Amino acid sequence: MKKLNIVITQGIAVVCGNAFLYRKCVNWRVTFIKMAEAKALEIPFWLKVTLTIKEAAAYSNIGINKIEELLKQPQCDFVLYVGNKKLVKRKEFEQYISKSLEI
Repeated sequence: MKKLNIVITQGIAVVCGNAFLYRKCVNWRVTFIKMAEAKALEIPFWLKVTLTIKEAAAYSNIGINKIEELLKQPQCDFVLYVGNKKLVKRKEFEQYISKSLEI
């Protein structure tokens, strides 16, 4: 069995089925899914401008609770508030880690 092919056109990912499975069918089955649901479109951590707390924890190998504690500090310069959501500015976070001996 072959993998599914994903083709992206005009904001929609088109998933085409396996030729082996549909060889006997007259028409090919095509399923449309939203781009946000397509896993192939994820951006790597090191290319993002901001990270979620979970992504920052995975990126830096620092625990989620410790990152949340750092973000609550008033002098924290790598926090970005988007409504109630807290995001971590990646470059500033990297600079903070590189300057710190102990967190």
